[in-house]
Amino acid sequence: MARYDDLPPLPGALVPGPATEVWASKDWMWDASRWMDEVLERRGVTRDATTPKQPTLTPWFTRLVADTDHGRVRMVAGLPETTSESVLMGHLATVVPDAVPSIWAADRERRWFLMPAESGSLREVETEESRLSLMSGVLRRYAGIQRASAAVADDMVRDGVLKLTPGDIVKQWRRLGLSPNHWSALSSTARRLEELGLPLTVQHDDLRSGTVLADGTTAGLTKARITEWMHAYVGHPLLSLYEPLRATTEGLDDAAAAEARARLLRAYSSGWGDALGSSVLHRAVDDALLLGRMSRVLSWRRALTRGSDTELRSWGRTGAALIREVEEILDGQRQA
Repeated sequence: MARYDDLPPLPGALVPGPATEVWASKDWMWDASRWMDEVLERRGVTRDATTPKQPTLTPWFTRLVADTDHGRVRMVAGLPETTSESVLMGHLATVVPDAVPSIWAADRERRWFLMPAESGSLREVETEESRLSLMSGVLRRYAGIQRASAAVADDMVRDGVLKLTPGDIVKQWRRLGLSPNHWSALSSTARRLEELGLPLTVQHDDLRSGTVLADGTTAGLTKARITEWMHAYVGHPLLSLYEPLRATTEGLDDAAAAEARARLLRAYSSGWGDALGSSVLHRAVDDALLLGRMSRVLSWRRALTRGSDTELRSWGRTGAALIREVEEILDGQRQA
């Protein structure tokens, strides 16, 4: 894990430090508010002087919300070590304009962008009874977004979006010294996924109800917009399945989990049309979920690049748990 004090200062900071300390500082808030005002002024919009507020502050991004005479707006700042959301969403908007929130302005160098504040994440309307049905609709929609994104995948990479193939993920895993007894098996897993012949697409890597803007109706899900792309990259599309399958089946007994998984996979496959048959997906899904776990570990490492020692101990537990899961799966495959 790279230490923040070995890195250049974050935009808006004079000296290196944990991202949360920088983003919470009065100097940074003043600089961000000034930039926000400049953008709003060009649009003929005036900010309420009692705002912005800072409802979200994490080691990898912060969110400011301000009231204006034209409604509420939201500013997001991210790390240079994670994906530039404004770049990625800009490219997605050229092929699926209604799939991402609209951005009013962006400062690519500082990883800042401003947009109208939208409420109504799926998390706010889902219930235990509706969760499976809603996520099925999300996966059908998301698969269509992925399929469309293949047309701009190369453009995204040229514009700085990270590219990670299954083979790249295994190589990074090896460089970290993880799973030393299973490198051959992991290489075979990556090769099987790559041999499916699916194009490289956007891979959100954190698709869940909290990152989906939709009203929970069937019609609303067909127009759902996806947010929080800071962990995303261009990679194998099936790795996106890990997080939604985990979140939707967590806490279910084995029979219910198997039924839910089958339904989610059918929905996802239908979003790809004839490009991904359900039989192919069912054969490949375990490989995808294994590398999906590994991908999440690598995302956590990027996200915590500028975390404080306390934040590393707290947030790092998720990555450590995933590493243990990967080891258990690989050990089980060896013994089978």
